[in-house]
This record gives sequence, C-alpha cells and structure tokens, in this order.
Amino acid sequence: MKLIQALKLAKAVPNNAETVHVVSSTETDLFETFLKAFSVECSRPLQTLASDFGELSLALLAVFKTSIKEHSVLVILDWEDLFPGSSFRTQSALHSTLGYDSKKTDRLIEIITSGAESAEINKIVIVLPVMASVPLTSVSRKEAHWQYQQQSLAEAKFVEFALIHPKISIINSQEVLSFLARDTWTSLSGLYQSGWPYSTEATSELAKVSCEYLTSTDQRKKVLITDLDETLWRGVIGEVGSENVDFSSNVDGYKHLIYQKLLNRLMTEGVLVAVCSKNESAIAQSGLNRPDLLLDVEKLVN
Repeated sequence: MKLIQALKLAKAVPNNAETVHVVSSTETDLFETFLKAFSVECSRPLQTLASDFGELSLALLAVFKTSIKEHSVLVILDWEDLFPGSSFRTQSALHSTLGYDSKKTDRLIEIITSGAESAEINKIVIVLPVMASVPLTSVSRKEAHWQYQQQSLAEAKFVEFALIHPKISIINSQEVLSFLARDTWTSLSGLYQSGWPYSTEATSELAKVSCEYLTSTDQRKKVLITDLDETLWRGVIGEVGSENVDFSSNVDGYKHLIYQKLLNRLMTEGVLVAVCSKNESAIAQSGLNRPDLLLDVEKLVN
C-alpha cells in the first residue's frame, strides 16, 4: 500500500473502534498509519494508542496497568531492546555483544507473560526485529557471527514462550519481508528523521501482517502436514544419516526443537498432525525412532 493511500484510509477509523496499544522503544507514527489503513480495508477498524517510546519494559508495565477494557497490545521489538548498542539505531560505535546478558530478554518475557494473564487483554502480538541490521561502524567477523547466534537464541526464546500462551502471537519480520531485497528493509533517513528504522515499503508489509493477526478470529485448521528434512530437524537425513540430523538445544537445532514442541501442543489441542517426506519410509522412520526426539510420534496420523 502506498503511503498516500494509507493516510486517506487511516482517517476513516471511528473514535469508538477497537483499541490497540502499540508498544515500542522507537517512534511508530508511520507504522500506526499503515495499521489503521489496513484495518479499515478489512472492515475491522482499529484505533491505536502509542506508548511513550523509550525503555520498553517500563512502557509495557504502564500499558498493562491501563484501565482500558478488552484491548489488544502490539509489541514492536528492536535489537536495541535486548542488545544495547547492537542495532541500527546505534549512533555511536557499536559496543561489544560479548557482554550480552539474557536477563534483559527474560525480564521482557516475564512482563509480557504477566500482561497475557490479565482479563483486560484480548491478545498480544509481538513483532520480532529483522536479523540483519544496518551497521554504522565495522565489527569483526567473529563478533558479527557471535551476535547473530545470540540474536537467534533470543528470538527462539520469544517463540518458545509464545507456544504456551494462547493470547500471544509472534510475527517473524524476517519471513514477512523475505520477498523484498534486504537492502530495502531499513531506512537510515527515516531513522534520523523520525526515529522509525524501517522503510515505507517494509513498514507497509509489517503493518499488513500485524493487522491480520490482530483482527483474526483464531479459526484453527484441523490438519497439519509437516516435512522432515530442514523442518522437523536440521539436515537431510538421506545424506547425513539419522544420527546426524540436529534438533538439539544449540543455536542451529533450537528452532527445530521448538517446532517439535509446537506440534506436540497442537496434537494435545486436537489438531491432526501427519508427516510427508520424499525419503524412503525406512530412512524417515529411523529419524522418527531416535530416542531423543521430542515429538510424540505415537500421536501422528498415518
């Protein structure tokens, strides 16, 4: 959606529309404009209330104490919230990420969890930041790789805790923007002019998906068919063997471990889960028979 069209549609949101609290440590005016525009377009208009941007944990605590009845909360994360000095908002030399303390992530998760338990909150949608940042100074390859690993683990933490909270949904910005060229995701000019780091095109896409999550009626599908290679586990079992596919708690295997937890939860809630693989049956079964597999294979549909 073009910005001029979004500005026109956003004006059509009535004052009594459903309220969404937008919480971010950055300026969100551009994002809110697109969010309201898409909500009007889908005939579920949303009125936005933005928090005072700054320290994210303090903003979240203030929002969860609000007296507004039955509202939703949209949390827009930036790596600066988890790794001070590591994101494209940093205007000075990048600090070493080797001193990262996971307690900052854990604290945010604790606050969001407490908010999800409130009867006044309909749903909480968390927009994860993109993995790539715009570097304003150079960092060593070793430090950049370490930072990427820690960002992956932090991202996985948010996904994992969302699995056990039905009110909480996660938007993976990396996947939402994957069809756009990576160098068009962020905007340094927008960052300096208004404090918002994403380009207009990327903002439009993120707002569109956010609107879909906020206005969905949560009508769950009844059947899920999953692949095995690079999905249930990392690696191609026909090439590396069942003993070498990875779904451990390390950086590379963690997301596959979380995916298995998700499948278990869905099966517990009545969703039928089946496996479809191009591997020969015996090879595929050798992976499913691994004793350390978290997936409850007995509950799979044949």
